[in-house]
Amino acid sequence: MKQKIVRTDPKLRILEGHLGDLSQLAQIVTVDGRDEETLTQQVVDADIILTCYEPITAQVIGSAKRLKGIVTYGVGVDSIDVAAATEKGIHLATSPISTVPHRPDTLSSAPSRISRVRTLRSRV
Repeated sequence: MKQKIVRTDPKLRILEGHLGDLSQLAQIVTVDGRDEETLTQQVVDADIILTCYEPITAQVIGSAKRLKGIVTYGVGVDSIDVAAATEKGIHLATSPISTVPHRPDTLSSAPSRISRVRTLRSRV
């Protein structure tokens, strides 16, 4: 069975050129994370969440039955309920390289994120 990655922040085009690589590893579902109810429904069977700005609340985390990791684009985890994630044993990872599309280092950040997802996935 293919694992499932739920990706929030659909307006961010950070991984667009790498979704093919990710889709070989898992089913990719892009969700508008501002709609907590939809996000909550989609993460029920998700293994990993990729996010940037959208809140990953205790309700979202609590609904996830298989969630093993949350990877954020950028620095920090202030949009994630860390206590809820910790309580469920969910790993958190950040990708501190710039997520601004016009920055030259953006091209190197996407493979870095994919590498983090692969590492996290191998621990699932």
